[in-house]
Amino acid sequence: MEQLNTGVGARGGVPRRTIVKGAAWSVPVIAAAMAVPMASASGEGITGTSPIPSGVCSPVGDFTVSVTTNGSATAGALVSVTLPSGLSWAGGASNPKTFITDASGTATITGVVGPAKPGTYVVVASAGSGTTLVSTTIPVFVQGTWIVTGPGTSGAPLHAVYTNPSDTGNLGTATCFAYCIEHNVKGPNGKVGYVGAVGSFLGSNNFRNGVTTTNYLLGTGPTALTAAQVQAKVEWIMRHSYPSVSLAQLEAATGQTGLTEAWAIEAAQYAIWSYTDLTFVDANWAFADGSPSNQTANFLKYKAVFTYLANGAWNDTAAAPSSCLKVLSSASADCATPTGASHLQSLAMVCDCA
Repeated sequence: MEQLNTGVGARGGVPRRTIVKGAAWSVPVIAAAMAVPMASASGEGITGTSPIPSGVCSPVGDFTVSVTTNGSATAGALVSVTLPSGLSWAGGASNPKTFITDASGTATITGVVGPAKPGTYVVVASAGSGTTLVSTTIPVFVQGTWIVTGPGTSGAPLHAVYTNPSDTGNLGTATCFAYCIEHNVKGPNGKVGYVGAVGSFLGSNNFRNGVTTTNYLLGTGPTALTAAQVQAKVEWIMRHSYPSVSLAQLEAATGQTGLTEAWAIEAAQYAIWSYTDLTFVDANWAFADGSPSNQTANFLKYKAVFTYLANGAWNDTAAAPSSCLKVLSSASADCATPTGASHLQSLAMVCDCA
């Protein structure tokens, strides 16, 4: 798995720089168009221009198709436009639609609606028939943040985040990795994510409300934490855990050897949940690969990493998170806006923030 920003000391964490920028419920738009090469036969020609990239589930901007005969514009030509799977016309139809070129030989294609997944989609435009049939392909770029379940254990996985992937079926290297904020909420997998500041969090746990909590590991009595302090502790844990630091750095910081990716992820996830969902900090979790009842070697590794992260966050004095801590929210239904009453697991990420 791609490791993020590991060139730091084992106890120094990752500097306060890092994350994909974005406003809540927004998808960035790149103002660029792309010319598509002409295909020709028997003197006929056709070209198309890609629309400006749009967001998922949004209207695709108008684009044009031009038809020529022996190099001259062809007025009144019938242009058949075929949409790929995922794209549709306004109103929901997806069957081919015919447009007519104007006096300049150009047809303006309107009314295309983008899909529920980001990626590159290829529209086909054709004109003529028989030996004079000509066609061209027009790439349509659909932007969005895509989230899939990543490595870890089934109960506490990391989530891989991809910004504007060209193909959700062939994702390559993740842009970022994110941890869960809520404990008992279904997590997103193969879903669009909406990126926002910490104030966009849709849940109602300590991440939003603050908490009076006790650290039993340190024997510290009840301590009141504001929501901003809880958020800052989540950020501290993420900056000092895998994959923001390597497994080797985490071993050096905790005095453990033989840490696995899954153990490191689960310990970090439970350290986060100890602040966001509980009123106490205690390592006696029923970890997936170890049990506090018998103090197995695996459990002791979990506990060491958990203790390092939970206590490190406890002792951190930051009153609020940096602007690099972002929240991702997803809806269970495609093309729906997530709400407090209807959303999948909210995630937190800290990566590649200038």
